[in-house]
Amino acid sequence: LAGFEKLAGYHPTAQEAKLLLENTSIPTVHSFEEPQINGAGLLNSYQLGMVAKELRKKCKRQGESCYQEQIRNPENYNFKTDKNLNRQIRQTFPGCSKGEAKPKKDSFSNYSNYITGSFEDICDRKASVFKKLRRQVLLSPKNQQLWRILSCIYRQGGFYKNAEALDNISLALGSPKKAMDRVQSLLEDDLVEENDFRLVTDFIEGKKQQEEALQKLAQKADRPEEISLMIQFTQNMKRFSANINTTPSLNILYDHLTGLSDSDRAKLSEGQYEDNPAFAYDITISNILSAMPEPVGANEIELLTKVYQDKKTNVMDRLAGAAGFSLNYEPAIQEEDRILAMKLLESMWDEEPENQRLTDHFIAIAGHRKGIKNLERLEKILESGNTSYYYLIDSAGRIAIDPDTPQNQKQRAIKIIEHLKNTAEDKRNAERAANYLNTLENRQADSRILRLLDIPYYELSPADKKHLRDFWRGGN
Repeated sequence: LAGFEKLAGYHPTAQEAKLLLENTSIPTVHSFEEPQINGAGLLNSYQLGMVAKELRKKCKRQGESCYQEQIRNPENYNFKTDKNLNRQIRQTFPGCSKGEAKPKKDSFSNYSNYITGSFEDICDRKASVFKKLRRQVLLSPKNQQLWRILSCIYRQGGFYKNAEALDNISLALGSPKKAMDRVQSLLEDDLVEENDFRLVTDFIEGKKQQEEALQKLAQKADRPEEISLMIQFTQNMKRFSANINTTPSLNILYDHLTGLSDSDRAKLSEGQYEDNPAFAYDITISNILSAMPEPVGANEIELLTKVYQDKKTNVMDRLAGAAGFSLNYEPAIQEEDRILAMKLLESMWDEEPENQRLTDHFIAIAGHRKGIKNLERLEKILESGNTSYYYLIDSAGRIAIDPDTPQNQKQRAIKIIEHLKNTAEDKRNAERAANYLNTLENRQADSRILRLLDIPYYELSPADKKHLRDFWRGGN
């Protein structure tokens, strides 16, 4: 809009600015929503600038009232098409002159039938016509035929992603029913293409419908390159629509993965690990786990358990992270799901107690759950020598300062803290253990302290942080 003001010599009001942006916008499928909640379309700076020049010509000498009137005049947004452009397109890009969905096979190689001259001359003429067409498309953004012609030329030159983006604009200018029919036909097609995924978000409204479309895509994504593409898309879906449940489609993708041959697994990382298909496979499994929605619930735990029980991957760290993070930091997780995740982590730790990441997650969670079973776990971890002091101190300390902990269990927890204090090599861990011991001598935690200990420190309010600091310092 600053550019418009400079070119037009006029500062538009907020209402006029909105009108300018709407009248010059490039349509998307959301442009025709009722009510319109996603804007009028894409910014079209080129037409906005040309409108500004047109207004300056008409109103420079007449003042603000002229600008106010002409901004509302639809004629100022209609730019005439170059009379020679259609003929030039037919001669220069014969396979695309009617905006075919796919250019004619021979069109690109046979342009010499229409244009004569040196190779350099032909290229210059093609570039000139192409530039004119692009300019005209931006000046007439509601002309569906021009978008189709431009898309065809991009596809003819091998620029498929550009062509697909323009197809969507052209599709938006058609009827909504046609757009949905196209989405449905793509979902039912055997092949999976990148454009399929974008259409799910661009043209399907409603989270439930998007989740169902994702599952349809996952069911047909049974080749390595399609699986990789699908996982990338589910990660994007998770990022842009946090409440979309990707787990059912990820479950389907995982089943596809387990049936791949070694040669197919090597293709999963786009040739990066062709000599190590097992590693390429593990990376893909990790990507699936990272694309799961949070917090982890029963369906996610079921998928995690399946991956663990298959014993086909080397992704214990990722499994522990996926289960452990939600258990530790997600207050929304249901208690029954928490128990399922705990059982999964216990099974993993029993099998691989030397895995440091597993230990960290397990004992961090153990500290948030009372009971002799946790104490037995903590003592077993201590005996294993694989001691993550920070987490273990907090876990034992959390049990020890809880006034509801039975006395015999409290003494066992204190014994663990004393041992950690005396053996910690890191001064901060020794001080942390000493803080718990000093606190236990003078006071017991109230319900507020117990609640605050279950929340990551960086998420606490300033008042809660002060309350926690005062507790540790004895009020000094």
